[in-house]
Amino acid sequence: MFNNYEKTSPMKWTRNAGNHIRNWKGPRAGLQKHVRSGMHQFSLVAVLGIAVGAVQLFAVPAHAQSQTIYVSTDRAVDRAQQAMAEGQMEVALAYFRKAEDRNISAENRVIVQNSICAVAFKLGAYAEAETSCSQAIDGDETYWKAFVNRGNVRRASGNITGAISDYCEAIRLSPEHVKGNFSKQKCLG
Repeated sequence: MFNNYEKTSPMKWTRNAGNHIRNWKGPRAGLQKHVRSGMHQFSLVAVLGIAVGAVQLFAVPAHAQSQTIYVSTDRAVDRAQQAMAEGQMEVALAYFRKAEDRNISAENRVIVQNSICAVAFKLGAYAEAETSCSQAIDGDETYWKAFVNRGNVRRASGNITGAISDYCEAIRLSPEHVKGNFSKQKCLG
């Protein structure tokens, strides 16, 4: 019954299917109760429609529903990046560790492990940094940033041969991105 009426202005209703309700203005026209009951019927139909849709959704085979959809990044990663921007490296490291422990995709895990490597390096925890970079490289052998970070860690801890090896691998993977004081000529020999 509510669907037969069309609102044409804030307080004026006209009937779609006939001419007998025109120029209704305000609640005094006797139509107030009629419109309310129509809205109630409309709400009931909407709720029933949602319930039927939910039943149909759960009736779909399980294999058709098994999708992973990432709507946003992990909250722990967002907080870690914010902490890094504010210079709070210990807080950032704690949030990255928390994100690493969660059920995240393999691609995101590599990025988080590389971030742990970079933050641990900044804090002087070279053993943890090298371990995290190695885990990132094990997860994705083409992630050149992890090779650069592990090279930085190895150079700082005195492993120059390991650092050169990592820098050379990073240059091989992405020569246009690897910059710095490192001589690319060392990798060509």
